[in-house]
Amino acid sequence: DMTGIAVGANGRKRHTSDGGVTWSAGITGTGTDKHIRAVAYGSPGDLVLVGDEGAIRRSTNGGQLWADFSANIADNYYRDVAMLDGAIVVVLGYAPVGVTVYRTTDGGDTWNTTELSASLGAGGAMAFANDRTGYIVTETGFVYFSRDGGATWEPQPAVAQSQSGVCVIDDNLATMVGSSGQIIRIER
Repeated sequence: DMTGIAVGANGRKRHTSDGGVTWSAGITGTGTDKHIRAVAYGSPGDLVLVGDEGAIRRSTNGGQLWADFSANIADNYYRDVAMLDGAIVVVLGYAPVGVTVYRTTDGGDTWNTTELSASLGAGGAMAFANDRTGYIVTETGFVYFSRDGGATWEPQPAVAQSQSGVCVIDDNLATMVGSSGQIIRIER
C-alpha cells in the first residue's frame, strides 16, 4: 500500500497515494486548528490523530472526514497514539508534572487512565510491535514497557539522556533515539 498521511501545525494534514512522491490536502481538514503531533492507522481507512489542547480526532474513511474522539477523556496535551485494533487505542498524554496513558477497548466510548511517575517533558514517544508489546520513552530519560497492549506499564532502567523516539522491533527488541544523537538498543 502506497497511501499515507502527514500531520502538523494548525490541524494541517496531507495525503499521499503514491508513496510520498506527491501530497495533497484532501477534501477536508482535521476538524481542529491545534498542533497535531501523531497519527496512527488501524484497519484500512481507520485513523486516529492526537495533538495539543485536547485534540483527539478519528476518521473511518481514510482521513477525509474527522470526528471528535475524546469523549470521557480529560483535555490534555497528547504526544503519541497507537491503534492496536479497531477498538483498542492507546494515547500518550503529557504535562510538565507527569505522563498519562489513556486506553480505550471499546472504540472510544470509555477510557481508562494510567498515571506514570515520570515527567515526559516536551518530548517522548510510544510505539508497539504488535497488539501486546509496547514502549514509552521520555525526554527525561524514563522508559516503560507494556506486555498487555498498554493496560499496564512497567518501569525499566532509566537512561542517562533524553529520548525523543522509539521503534519496537518485536517482543524482545526496541531501539530508542535521543536528542544528542545517541541510539540505544533494548533487549529483553
